[in-house]
Amino acid sequence: MKIYFKQVTAYNNFCLNCLLLIVLGKEIIVGIGNYTNKEGAQCVAKAFPEYAVTIITLPEGVKHLHQIMTMAGPDVIVVPRGQTAQKCLQVCSIYPTG
Repeated sequence: MKIYFKQVTAYNNFCLNCLLLIVLGKEIIVGIGNYTNKEGAQCVAKAFPEYAVTIITLPEGVKHLHQIMTMAGPDVIVVPRGQTAQKCLQVCSIYPTG
């Protein structure tokens, strides 16, 4: 197994927390919240131009993207039935960027 490292170019005031990223094959979902800002999400998009990057704003009270969705298999995302998670899921399916 080969592991590749990718260095991102930082912007001023850039914040990025890996708990706010979900990688789905050729798509990356980035959640903007207390620990990741718009500049951090844009760094991910620029570092991985071959991936579609979906940037969503996390609802209040959600600290990590994994609280409302996570990968369960190669093509499976687990999302709770709650209104907050469903709203984020809807955004992800409508607004991929890339």
